Amino acid sequence: MRVIVWTSEGPVTEARERSGYSRDADVAQDFAALDALSAQKGSSLKPLSASGYMGSVFSTACTSLSSRKPSSGRISPGSLRMFDESRRSCYRSGMDVCRAALASFLEVFLIAVALPHPLLAQQPARALFNGKNLDGWSHVGPGSMIVEDGMLKTEGGMGLLWYSHEKVGNAKLRVVFRLTGKESDSGVFIRIPESPTEPWMPVNRGYEVEIGDWPDDYSCTGVLYTFTKALARPLNPVGEWNTMEITLEGAHTIVFLNGVKVTDFTEGQPVPPKHAGSIDPDRGPRPDIGYIGLQNHPGAPVYFKEIALYPLAK
Repeated sequence: MRVIVWTSEGPVTEARERSGYSRDADVAQDFAALDALSAQKGSSLKPLSASGYMGSVFSTACTSLSSRKPSSGRISPGSLRMFDESRRSCYRSGMDVCRAALASFLEVFLIAVALPHPLLAQQPARALFNGKNLDGWSHVGPGSMIVEDGMLKTEGGMGLLWYSHEKVGNAKLRVVFRLTGKESDSGVFIRIPESPTEPWMPVNRGYEVEIGDWPDDYSCTGVLYTFTKALARPLNPVGEWNTMEITLEGAHTIVFLNGVKVTDFTEGQPVPPKHAGSIDPDRGPRPDIGYIGLQNHPGAPVYFKEIALYPLAK
């Protein structure tokens, strides 16, 4: 049975009732009066597409479930109505309307989630590391990154493996990594303005999202190295896998580590100064869109098993 659910503002959705339909004694007395009404009003009953405003669907479902009015043989303008196209008849109250409204709500909810709407669409992930080789990546500087058992492994350094296929911006970068010792050291570089030819340009002109179990809150895992102070320190113990999610939205950078926010920074916010003689990164603005990379550094190896990109909904 094709069902259209109505409120006083008109139709809010249509769906096919999946739970069946029966004319029980509680609503049987209404049929004749409602059939007569639909004969008069049926030509004006028009369905709304399934992408209609979801708030109306919620309202309709709630109204139907709370509606327990006795049968009166007529429908007021503000009552909830159900129009059965197969019989061109309207029904209200009782379990039939409740089932129809609930079925309608569930089906439209599932349809709406699948629609490519900017508020609801989930953009597909794209793996940047294929687990087999370094296709799409280039390396600069000492040391190396090797593929071992389907994972990336740091060796020596300091060098940088950078993704050369494209610049990244307005996206979420997901990196799954594991430290193998207290002295493990690495980082995810973002907002690198141009193709690196050596490892220090990305340090001074991009940002390093730190990977390392260091005591300073400005140089621990998940911060923009020496620029931001950690909001939390949710790094898992050595040997366990960690999931880092870096959101780049314009000049805004947000870093979550194992589901906990560590960094929330917008370009232009105050940062600590660079001390004279320090090898800390140079201060200054970084671009909204840039290359990304993974640092290999002397110390115990760091393993990476997933590097994926999720474009943000426009």
